[in-house]
Amino acid sequence: MRQSVVRLDDTATGDQLPENNRSEKLIRRLYEITSNDNKGFGEQTRELLAMPCERFELEIGILSPIDFDRYRIMHPLCPDGIPLEDDIEFH
Repeated sequence: MRQSVVRLDDTATGDQLPENNRSEKLIRRLYEITSNDNKGFGEQTRELLAMPCERFELEIGILSPIDFDRYRIMHPLCPDGIPLEDDIEFH
């Protein structure tokens, strides 16, 4: 009879977790954010923007429509002191 032993090291950091575990956590977090209607669209958007910012170690996240030569900032996520606000438009 053959036996297999799998050792799970619970000291692993987020970068050391198996890919499927990271994916499950990501999907769970997306569900938590999008299913909580009490926060409102603006707060949900900020939380969704924070996810890739954290993952890729970015300070700024922006949701913007781009229409030909017009670029409008709709939902910026940035540190204090950076002058990005909703509805700033560039041509």
